[in-house]
Amino acid sequence: MNDPRWTPMSTSGHPSPSPELRRRVLETVRREPAPTHAQVAARRLAIGVAGFLPALALVATFAHQGDYRPVGYVVFVACTWASLAMVATWLALRTGRSMLGMSRRWLVAASLTVPVALAALAGAATALWPQTNVVDSDARAHAQCFVLTTLAALGPVLAFAWLRRESDPVHPRWTGALIGAASGACGATAVALLCEHTYPVHILIGHVLPVILVTLVGAAFAARVVAVGGGRRAAS
Repeated sequence: MNDPRWTPMSTSGHPSPSPELRRRVLETVRREPAPTHAQVAARRLAIGVAGFLPALALVATFAHQGDYRPVGYVVFVACTWASLAMVATWLALRTGRSMLGMSRRWLVAASLTVPVALAALAGAATALWPQTNVVDSDARAHAQCFVLTTLAALGPVLAFAWLRRESDPVHPRWTGALIGAASGACGATAVALLCEHTYPVHILIGHVLPVILVTLVGAAFAARVVAVGGGRRAAS
């Protein structure tokens, strides 16, 4: 392995971090006093709520009474997408048992799973309520939901990235991608509550595709925030 961040294999079979990488991690630990669990929980709750406010504002602004979707369909999509968003958010905000954070394998798997799972759950809803598989939207509706979902995800991206700031010394780009995927799922869930369209093509273009876009934004932007040393180490 030619990566200067790592020394030869340790006795455990995994590559050991280099002295320079260990120094940066220890400096980060010493620089910030360890808060209590209650302080951490309260801070994360406050920032998480603040991150969701833009999405909630969008729902409150654009919600209307002309929704003819089956109630079961709406409940199924809202509950399953919200559950996926919560799991993705939990994974994005946790650092794992190691000071080096979650493994690259888990970060990659979680980041790629989120949009695929959203599409699969929407497909399951269409199979359960086949009357929703009708052309009920056009290019304008696709574009509107695409923009709304992207905007709704920006607040969570900023909030989650700030919570994980300078916490990943090894894989910040994939941590940023997972933050983007979790934020995209949050935005998609919020907009799905107000969107009256059920055609699968619309769901993919207007609601799932923005999640992929925000995942890429997270890999580019959030990575610079979560990297130990900031923008100097945004590559993983």
